Amino acid sequence: MWKAFLEVIHDLSLFATGREVDEIAPPTTQKQNLNKLTSSATRQTPVTHLYGAAYVITREEFLLLEPALSIDGRVTVLHYGDQVAVNRLQGDYAEVVFAGRQGWVRRDSLSDDPALVFPQFEPGYVYHSRHEDTIKLRKYLNDETLSGRLDLPVQPVEHIVYMTKRKKMPFTWPHDRPRTPGQLNALLRGRPGVHTAIEPRTDAVIESTDPDGLAFMGCVEAVHPDNSIVVSSFGRVTEGEYRSETFTQSEWKEWRPVFLTFT
Repeated sequence: MWKAFLEVIHDLSLFATGREVDEIAPPTTQKQNLNKLTSSATRQTPVTHLYGAAYVITREEFLLLEPALSIDGRVTVLHYGDQVAVNRLQGDYAEVVFAGRQGWVRRDSLSDDPALVFPQFEPGYVYHSRHEDTIKLRKYLNDETLSGRLDLPVQPVEHIVYMTKRKKMPFTWPHDRPRTPGQLNALLRGRPGVHTAIEPRTDAVIESTDPDGLAFMGCVEAVHPDNSIVVSSFGRVTEGEYRSETFTQSEWKEWRPVFLTFT
């Protein structure tokens, strides 16, 4: 009887408040709200775990004195492909060291995956102006040859300039132009840091006229004990086509090439 009386009192209370029992949601804990906010933030902001070597993936990025914009707080300017050493992360920024200078950059301007930054050329493919690897190449070179503006496939000179820059060769290109196949040796002869030879060396630039009378230039990727060489090049046969070819000593000697090394 007492139980029935309590149920009547309970029903009267519900009638007075106008609330149904099944409309009362269980309380949400602070932890549940926090988890939801964290999950939402994770979906909107890429999570970056950067420590050690990383690369700039924007065309231009400011190295800052502190992890925020401030008056006269720019240390220097970084460019696409510049390598930095990441010390730590703080919010949207990463503390990095570049060329001996320390500062902060936006963490979403960095990647620790070289394949996302630098071109990955495959032999036998023609790299037209809109190919993603062509775009990476020209971002890294800041399209200094204007081949991107001309909407051209990858040019031999771009390959040579990329090789010298990517391998950090201590060499500054002179202002003489154009650096086209058949003209490079003449442009660089006698320049400081440039050595010309008739024997191949790894990382040398080969410039020659092939058996069909067409001038070409490429990079010596390897020299084997039998003096055969592996040469990477663009446009030797088809414009924009990347090739990696092995030539025997007798084959490359027929072309009477010159080999340019940079020191």
